[in-house]
Amino acid sequence: MNFELSNEAVEIGHEIDRILQARGGLKGARAVVDGECAYDAELWQELGRLGWLVGDLGEDQGGIGLGIESTCVIAEALGRSLAAVPYAMTIGVALPLLAEYTTGEVRSQLEGILEGNKVAAFLDLARTPSRVHAGVRLKDATVELVDAPVVGGAIADLLFVIAQDDEDGKRRAAVIDLSTVDVERRSLPAIDPLFGRATLSTQGIDLCGNAPLMLDTASAATLAARVDVLMAFEQLGGSTACMLQARDFALQRKTFGRQIGTYQAIKHKLARMFILNELARSNCYYALWAASAKSPQLEMAAAAARLSATRAFAFTSREAMAIHGGMGFTWEVDSHLFLRRAKAIELAGGTTQYWAKSVMDRVDGLQGAG
Repeated sequence: MNFELSNEAVEIGHEIDRILQARGGLKGARAVVDGECAYDAELWQELGRLGWLVGDLGEDQGGIGLGIESTCVIAEALGRSLAAVPYAMTIGVALPLLAEYTTGEVRSQLEGILEGNKVAAFLDLARTPSRVHAGVRLKDATVELVDAPVVGGAIADLLFVIAQDDEDGKRRAAVIDLSTVDVERRSLPAIDPLFGRATLSTQGIDLCGNAPLMLDTASAATLAARVDVLMAFEQLGGSTACMLQARDFALQRKTFGRQIGTYQAIKHKLARMFILNELARSNCYYALWAASAKSPQLEMAAAAARLSATRAFAFTSREAMAIHGGMGFTWEVDSHLFLRRAKAIELAGGTTQYWAKSVMDRVDGLQGAG
């Protein structure tokens, strides 16, 4: 079991950092918050041209064979810069499907992701709250959306749907090209529009006629876990950026002739940031190993990564704003952008309470099996 990143993965992380800084760092995140664009389409296309959207795939599958390690490193780098692209939501599901379906309708639906021309939203009814279920009707392999709130629904070209039939109890899944169906979208107010919800309404869509996926319960859970791993790495990147910003400001800002970082209250905040961040990194690396090794512990590892990364990002984003003092609450300072992203991911992907329960449920399951 090796938790150390390869030199190649580290270099990829440095390279994408250089690209993101050359594009203005947080410029894309500010553009989304200001309502200038829904997401950074130019960055998404550039990632596609570089092959980094499908780096996990082998060359015979249309990728460049870098493995899931590079995918997670890219997710962390995007999180550090609050990149305005739906990386985890799209890539977490698309890459396993691209590897599985090398030809056919499913493959043709996903081809646009290879070049960076399409983004996706993920709707797994086994993991969504009851208010979402109320807007989704599934019967005889036909799904109908009625004002169903979908994370990323405002920008999605494709919709990954995993649902259980109300009548026969079978789990069905499909890739739906939203450009080919009559869909009505209504964006909902969001603290960070990139992870905001939009309600989708459609007439009945035949799942068997829209790139059906042959997924059993275990496969569906694995897809969801891979999304969680990538999202945890994005949160880790954001948390790291907040910690470093707070540290740098504490070394620069002076009161009464002293750096504020020399005061015990600030030291304790920074130390707590570091502890939570390193705990999150350890859990993220373990989840990366579990995904790479196709370990049966993947779901638990992904849940633990999300729990620690969600907790770390929530704390560091909040305390980084506080360390910046009154100016930290202004629009010009970047602190609020990280706080927005931390809260948006938490609301969209699960709170610390949700992930703690998820971990404990799996621990109880292991103890019961033992």
